[in-house]
Amino acid sequence: MTVNGGRIMQEGTPVEIYRRPVTPFVADFIGQSNLLSGTVSAVNSKDSSRVIVDSVIGQLDCVAPGEVLVGDQVILAIRPEHIEPHAPGNERENIFEGVLESASFIGNAMDCTVRVYDQNLKVLMQPDHIPDTGSTVKYSVSANHSLALAVDPI
Repeated sequence: MTVNGGRIMQEGTPVEIYRRPVTPFVADFIGQSNLLSGTVSAVNSKDSSRVIVDSVIGQLDCVAPGEVLVGDQVILAIRPEHIEPHAPGNERENIFEGVLESASFIGNAMDCTVRVYDQNLKVLMQPDHIPDTGSTVKYSVSANHSLALAVDPI
């Protein structure tokens, strides 16, 4: 259970809350998330939980755990471990380009900062596959790991 200001924000197991937070507060409370502002530009006619969001890092295909409509303002929650360097020939959803600003070894991973336009993203990468600091690299994140969350009611 996650509580904010005495109000229950979400109930579930820790794994459920981590994997499918329903608000930006919950996404950032349990673990670390990149929280990005955006606007819903399309809702999938066959699956209303799949939406397209115009965000500060570009247009992304996302999952919306709650109901959102075209024109709604949302916060995208993307966990650092779900952003990966994009391998050529691997056609994935949500490909964007960024500059690796920093990389710090933390044991099992590299804690990186990637600049996409004017937005800094936290990214966890495998220590064996780190590009040079300052290099421009394509990254990707699957739609299933890009959550379009309604703005917190509190």
